[in-house]
Amino acid sequence: QLFVIGVTNPLAFPFPSPPSTQSLHSSLKQLFRLGAISSDKTITAHGRNVAKIPLSPAFAHLLLCANQFGCVEEILTAVSMLSSDNVLIQPHIESEKKLAGQIHKQFSSRDGDFITLINIYEAWIKSGKSKGWCRRSFVSHRGLNHACSVRDQIGRILQTMGIKKSSCMPEREPILKCIVKGLSRNIAARTINTNVNAKGKMKREFSSHDRAPYRTVDGNQDVYVHPSSSDILEKWGIATKASGVRRNPSDIEDIYAVCVKHGYILAGGVSDITY
Repeated sequence: QLFVIGVTNPLAFPFPSPPSTQSLHSSLKQLFRLGAISSDKTITAHGRNVAKIPLSPAFAHLLLCANQFGCVEEILTAVSMLSSDNVLIQPHIESEKKLAGQIHKQFSSRDGDFITLINIYEAWIKSGKSKGWCRRSFVSHRGLNHACSVRDQIGRILQTMGIKKSSCMPEREPILKCIVKGLSRNIAARTINTNVNAKGKMKREFSSHDRAPYRTVDGNQDVYVHPSSSDILEKWGIATKASGVRRNPSDIEDIYAVCVKHGYILAGGVSDITY
């Protein structure tokens, strides 16, 4: 927003409660990598569109990418769900925990948590936004209502921007390609353990732990599977929270390769902006 009003150097801006210099540098690098600001430190046309959407820059960028892949409806649902608190209710009673787990698995998708969140939202809409359905499904009606409100608000903004609510369902590959492009800097790979056997030979293998750690390709940051995440262990995933919690364990190795091949994302990283 500072760039929109003409501030070219946020580091020199007189904030009432200034964030740390490290935090500002990190934010500026993210905006540059998203294509929101240029190397000459001015806001781009894409950046102005990002600023119009009241979401984090990464999610706003993801929504704009969805227009290219024809899956605006689906990505709009996913980011709205992620903007709400966790909608899956985990009961405290042991017998109900098992039942909730079985019901939640009906929504779970091997394609990752983005698709799972879309499945939950669509099932709720199909039920007529029923409170009874939420109670029986161990899903938060309040959380879904909040997601619906966010979705409606962002949808109206996209409409004023001339972005049509395209849908790709039942095809899911466009959604995965969009996620990889829009959140390319959040791609995480399974941590590989290196062991030496009795014969002195080196063996590399994925960690065998149920909740194996991952590491971001960009920044080499450790991330972990969120307790509410789909119980799928794959080679690649997307971390969608700044805290490092891994929320989308999707098997996207082939999708990643396709996106690199066609230039949807850049292999090897890009240079950073400096101040």
